[in-house]
Amino acid sequence: MAKKIIQTGNSAAVTLPSEFIQTLNLKIGDPVEVNVNYVKGEIIFRFPSARQLPLAVGRNGRDQ
Repeated sequence: MAKKIIQTGNSAAVTLPSEFIQTLNLKIGDPVEVNVNYVKGEIIFRFPSARQLPLAVGRNGRDQ
């Protein structure tokens, strides 16, 4: 999934698709753990409050 960096006030942001938010039952204000690997150019986000996904998840993020 390709996303763009957008400006929000004096900061920058990358948006999350609404299907992702709904599937993980995330809410605005939920905590996010961020790990940055500068060498690889990677940022990993973890959402501790997210519900566990079922073992079989379809392309739309819902049970198959």
